[in-house]
Amino acid sequence: MEYKVFYINKHNGNWARWRSTDATIQAAYKKHLENIKSRFVDEFEASKKMRHAFYLALLLFAFISNTACATPSREEPSSASQNREGGSCYGYLTELVRSSNFPFKYVNKEKTNLLIDNDTGDSVTAKLFFDTNGTGTIGWVQYAVTQRQLFNISGDMEESQELTFDTSFAIEYETCIGQ
Repeated sequence: MEYKVFYINKHNGNWARWRSTDATIQAAYKKHLENIKSRFVDEFEASKKMRHAFYLALLLFAFISNTACATPSREEPSSASQNREGGSCYGYLTELVRSSNFPFKYVNKEKTNLLIDNDTGDSVTAKLFFDTNGTGTIGWVQYAVTQRQLFNISGDMEESQELTFDTSFAIEYETCIGQ
């Protein structure tokens, strides 16, 4: 690249001299290069405009739907399934796992959160994670609600390890879901 700059400067900005020393060939070369369209850049610019229009439409839709749904509901959840769907009971489950003897090796247990993978009512499977730019996965647990048993299923579900935990969180979780 430095040589090209040197060459162009050496010939007083006549970059077409690279092709030929004949002035007519240089003029034809310049005209030919001026007619080349940068399709990739043009397509990128066009898609950029489309992307901006799409984001604007999406933002407008989100604003309208948020405004339409802004009125609070006057009904409170009345059943256990509604409580579970709302996620209000999962805080007790998170504290239950944090109080356990799960091997939190690299992360402080207070920074650990749960992502519920499967909730059948009798059993809850959840991923333990922490906020990070990557996956942040710590492991997996399964909680048997009726038996009040918590298992570390990170390695193998067939050879899961039973964990101990503060049972007060189990009682609060069961009360919350109505069992």
